[in-house]
Amino acid sequence: MLDFLENINRSVFFAVRCRESATLLTMPIGSALLLRDALKQELPNLTTSDSIQASPMPSPLHEMGIHHLSSFEAEQVLQHRLDLPNC
Repeated sequence: MLDFLENINRSVFFAVRCRESATLLTMPIGSALLLRDALKQELPNLTTSDSIQASPMPSPLHEMGIHHLSSFEAEQVLQHRLDLPNC
């Protein structure tokens, strides 16, 4: 029974990450450009200690309703959009 519940939890987690990726891929181009720029500014400043401490400012991803993808993963998804220039 425990294996069954672990598989269900993994499936739900995977489905949520897929939904959030789809949100990034289908958001309007202007929003995607702004989010990508915000993530590029955020990523070089992150260290392991920063990820542990709570930030007083909400993450741009959290403002978009994306809670399960990291900033790095979100930027990777945005790089797969065909309508954004890859700069």
